[in-house]
Amino acid sequence: MVLLSTIVAAISWAGGGAAAAMPRMVFVKTTAGTPLDAGASVMTFVQEVTLGSGPWTVLGRAFLTDSTSGESDFVRCELFNATAKTPIDTSAGWVEGDGVVGNMITNLAKLTVASGSTVTIQQWCWHDHDVQHISVASGATLVGFKALSATGNRLKRTTPATPLGPGQTTVATVSISPGTWLVGFKATAVDVSTSTNNTPIECTLPGGSIAGRGLSGQAFRSSVSTMLGLTAVTVSLADTIKVTCDAPDNAGYLDPGAVLWARRVSSAVVGNSCGTVTGAVGSTDLVIDRRTTSCPVGTGTSASQVGGGSIPAGTWLILGAEQELETTAAGYVRCQIKDATHNRVLDARATDYSSGDFDTAGSVFSGTTYVGEVSPSAKTVVQFRCGTANEGASSGYGGYVLLRP
Repeated sequence: MVLLSTIVAAISWAGGGAAAAMPRMVFVKTTAGTPLDAGASVMTFVQEVTLGSGPWTVLGRAFLTDSTSGESDFVRCELFNATAKTPIDTSAGWVEGDGVVGNMITNLAKLTVASGSTVTIQQWCWHDHDVQHISVASGATLVGFKALSATGNRLKRTTPATPLGPGQTTVATVSISPGTWLVGFKATAVDVSTSTNNTPIECTLPGGSIAGRGLSGQAFRSSVSTMLGLTAVTVSLADTIKVTCDAPDNAGYLDPGAVLWARRVSSAVVGNSCGTVTGAVGSTDLVIDRRTTSCPVGTGTSASQVGGGSIPAGTWLILGAEQELETTAAGYVRCQIKDATHNRVLDARATDYSSGDFDTAGSVFSGTTYVGEVSPSAKTVVQFRCGTANEGASSGYGGYVLLRP
């Protein structure tokens, strides 16, 4: 059974009238939940975008939920090239009605559409076993955005699983030319062992940015979680960048399909703050808050700023990736993107569920993904904010991106 969500499309056009150029960004977001088919491995359609010619990056975000006691399952989402009839990215998570009632899944891929052609990319989700009540929460997002050139949009995807242990294991490398590059890393981290320890899996990106998850195969813990990390790097000579990961407890691995992605930008402003990165001018096409320190998360809806940037007029894609969100008790961490200048919420659905630090046998931490867009007519401050119903929450690391496609 295929269930269609209501889709809100926000398409950024260059020019106007009959001679308008094709969009450089296509953005859709659901406004209602999408129940998954109860059958095992029966895929449910969420939404789609159609892309014109050129080099594209595609990112999907979906928060899978099930709060029904006694139910649990692996959950998966896929980017599917409906034109070529082939999947282009798959990621996974875990939900458990008695413990981990929600998990964010992020997908990342690239493709080049031939001149004069279009390609339709779809977002599908499913689960592994016969479970009745799993759904994709409202706010699932699918966005395609162009690169400046095909050679300035590079991606390496792993084929086998990547075993991890103590010490750094190189997961993927990408060669880049001189200049500044926005870099992303997407991977599904897994620990299905029944050890009483929790497995912290941490991955180091160029520039010292961190992507991490704390996993365990124990009951009331997340054994599978997909992470997204975002950073930026500038090189004066051709170079090869890499991402490395480790699991100190020697119990974790990364699923096949881990992705290291690099997109060339013309000019960038890079900061490291729990506040707002400033300094962007009219020619800037990337503002990134590449945070490598911890920020406290207060109680209440989006109570605390954890990152942000100030941008000039134009059309901007907004991406963010929380790492190592940790709470002292189980509960939701509600994060959002806010246009602070005009007091508007741009993405209210960057939700995370933390199972809490119930014991001292390792860290229990998770994360979430932000996706939004904004087209201000004047200088605007964009904030990334999180809040929780529990005291004692924190965001360990984060990457917050404002990109002019």
